[in-house]
Amino acid sequence: SGVVSARYPGIVTSEKRVMASSKVKHIKTVHQKKRVFRASEPILSVLMWGINHTVDELMHIIIPPFLMPDDFRAFSKTRKENHVYNKENLPGHFKFKEYCPLVFRDLREKFRVDDTDYMQSLTQSQPVGFCSSGRSGAKFYLSYDKRFVIKLISSEEVALMHQLLQQYHEHVVEMGGDTLLPHYLGLYRLTVSGVEHYVVTMRNVLPSRLQIHKKYDLKGSTVARSASEKEKVCMIDRQSSNRWIFCCSLCGVRQRICLHSKTTTLLVML
Repeated sequence: SGVVSARYPGIVTSEKRVMASSKVKHIKTVHQKKRVFRASEPILSVLMWGINHTVDELMHIIIPPFLMPDDFRAFSKTRKENHVYNKENLPGHFKFKEYCPLVFRDLREKFRVDDTDYMQSLTQSQPVGFCSSGRSGAKFYLSYDKRFVIKLISSEEVALMHQLLQQYHEHVVEMGGDTLLPHYLGLYRLTVSGVEHYVVTMRNVLPSRLQIHKKYDLKGSTVARSASEKEKVCMIDRQSSNRWIFCCSLCGVRQRICLHSKTTTLLVML
């Protein structure tokens, strides 16, 4: 029952109006749903979860203006035990380690790769595997939008990348991100079922909107790639002074292409 003013019958007093307007409203809180990382392989689910986690963590810290020598040895580690959420896709026990997070974040910035785009491309949908005819037999995956390449590497290759990372970073900074070297964007270790898997992510240099009929792998190193005596004879066309270079296409067909001596010199300079 309200208090009626004697002067103005039927009108609720101002004091009562204030009391009426101060009633507490009960609002039901809606919690944000957790993301589900569905993949056919456990290591892909863990990789998607880990990239989402680490990139999100970097978005909430203050990035220093300069990298220090310790940043090239730093890492972040996450361990999940008795993980029950999304157990249909994620293992109950796994570990995720990111190497040199600030360094690779800076590299992504120099290569003009936005962290949110990077995370979305690698976690929005399952990466797709594809075969490679390389000697290493390494396994490759493409992000669903074909913007990024995921490569499984060995622990020895991780150690080598750590040795070269500082020089590589200096070169990328000096070139303003415009380099023909691979654009490395992240380096990770995944431990699933007690087995360690090492992963490096790179920018895909091949256009996704155009049909590619043939792909060639031009090697920039002579390590363990010496030609046999028979191949040496076939590699030189004495009449035209052009050099034949053997290349291996991804479809497994071995072919040879002809390069002029000037082109060969240019490739050596690159």
